[in-house]
Amino acid sequence: MNRGSYFAQRAREDAQKSEKKSKAFNDISKYFSKEEWAKLGYSEKITYVYMKRNYDTMTGLGLKATPPTFMCPRKQTIESSGHDSEDQDEPPKEASNLRGRKYLEDPGEARLMSGPTDCGKESTQSMKRSAIPRKMTNSPQRCDKCP
Repeated sequence: MNRGSYFAQRAREDAQKSEKKSKAFNDISKYFSKEEWAKLGYSEKITYVYMKRNYDTMTGLGLKATPPTFMCPRKQTIESSGHDSEDQDEPPKEASNLRGRKYLEDPGEARLMSGPTDCGKESTQSMKRSAIPRKMTNSPQRCDKCP
């Protein structure tokens, strides 16, 4: 193989990757102020790129997905300087890091169980640190794919 052609091909591939990365960053940067974008590190920016790609893929497949927090329009946490709000003691919903979690009605009825089940159809990747809500019974646990 000719070294010159290898390096030329490699340079073209690198330029294409750089162009794609730049376009992806431009797509994401519109959700942040210039100051916020400047403070973000490379790994954080890439994380947001992948979050947006995952969201776009899921919605493209017809699934109903909640957009990532950074894609949601920002709301003023303090709309007025007056204290006439009825729920001023409650923290703003945007500030809660528990957003999106589902809580069980009766904690005695079901629990979050982590770890593998006895089903051979589940992949080991999904069993590593997953927390799956399951009812506590004396019978072995099964996944949804089992008959």
